[in-house]
Amino acid sequence: MTDAAGRPHLALDPGRVDPTNPAWTDSRKPLAGEFVFRGQTIFVIGNHFNSKGGDDPLMGRFQPPVRSSETQRHQQAQVVHDFVGSILAADPTAKVVVLGDLNDFQFSDTAHILEGGATPILGDMIDTLPENERYSYEFEGNAQVLDHVLVSDGVTQRTFDVVHINAEFADQLSDHDPSVLRLLVNDAPTASAGGPYTVPEGGSTTLTATGADPNGDALQFAWDFDGDGNADATGQTVTFDASRLDGPAEVPVTVTVSDASSSTVAHATVRVENVAPTATFHAPAQALTGFTFDISLTDPADPSVADRGSLTFAFDCGSGFGAFGAERSRTCTAGSVGTQTVAGRIRDKDGGVTTYTAQVHVTVTAQSLCTLTVRYVQSSSRYQGLPPLARKVADALAQAACAQLGVLPTPTPARKATAVKAYERLVSVLEAGGWLTAEQAATLTRAAGAL
Repeated sequence: MTDAAGRPHLALDPGRVDPTNPAWTDSRKPLAGEFVFRGQTIFVIGNHFNSKGGDDPLMGRFQPPVRSSETQRHQQAQVVHDFVGSILAADPTAKVVVLGDLNDFQFSDTAHILEGGATPILGDMIDTLPENERYSYEFEGNAQVLDHVLVSDGVTQRTFDVVHINAEFADQLSDHDPSVLRLLVNDAPTASAGGPYTVPEGGSTTLTATGADPNGDALQFAWDFDGDGNADATGQTVTFDASRLDGPAEVPVTVTVSDASSSTVAHATVRVENVAPTATFHAPAQALTGFTFDISLTDPADPSVADRGSLTFAFDCGSGFGAFGAERSRTCTAGSVGTQTVAGRIRDKDGGVTTYTAQVHVTVTAQSLCTLTVRYVQSSSRYQGLPPLARKVADALAQAACAQLGVLPTPTPARKATAVKAYERLVSVLEAGGWLTAEQAATLTRAAGAL
């Protein structure tokens, strides 16, 4: 019968197996018991099949020997087989042990019927021993097996031996040797590695496993972070160190949860996320319009060792970022008077980018504008192509422009406007003469208007 959960259960415990069956006429009836140990149920069926009395001896004068007693043993084997089959039909993983003096050999039809023939449901433990140890009884000088221990597939953790303390000796306590089956009654623990987990490059995170043991045993936890089969950390809660890892990456980890006899392995994934590199951005607080200034990124750093050798840099002087490269600085030109936003970027090989910005206050003075005017003129291609004496014309025009700015910086508004207009006219003359480019002339005119 079965219990409320559908598990096999003996109606009588202990109880006889099919006691009214004719197979047991004038013979001993098997006894079945249901045992619960450490939360596991084991069904044990004790037997003593029909005696071989009246059979011809195995090595007697009549060959083949007549074994008239085996007919009843075959019937008995079938009854016990069917009883075991009813248990396994309710629970294919049930632990069943059939044992006793079957009065027949391991290769006999009796044993094969009990096992289940072509589709066995029981296995004879005597077959697990070396051939020279497969005996438990000696009759007229013949070592034989009459005592058997058979188990179902659910009996997995076991050891078996026949202790030869009688059959080999003249002074015997019994004509049978004891057969000993040792069962490890243990359920493997459950296990979970938790997760998934996330950790930044250079950082660490906490991994926590859970487990439960059906038998109430104490549990041990062993973590493997690199897949080499060795424990890198022990304990239910451990620290995963990502200081030497390069992200982005998926790192498989396992935890083995063990009781005293068995273990269960659980898996999890730790995602190592890329962390953008950092640097120190440098830009001047002020600059003079038309003049150059430098911006730079120093002290580059990245938590990933693999990223540190492949960092690249890009800069924006105010009109957009240039391409990434190995240079850590860039020369910019101050534009119109006001605020000029500049920026720098640092990038690692995995695409992590950090952007820095700064504000540069662009100003102009009469002196700076004069200096810029002279610089533009003297750097022009026309100026460079003339002999020194001929360059004096351009120098004179440039100085004349500077002279107009000489009334600054503290003129009256009218005088300032007049001076700026005069300066702009000279700038136009210099542009027309090829001493200034259109862009340079526009820069100078805008700067003069901001004085």
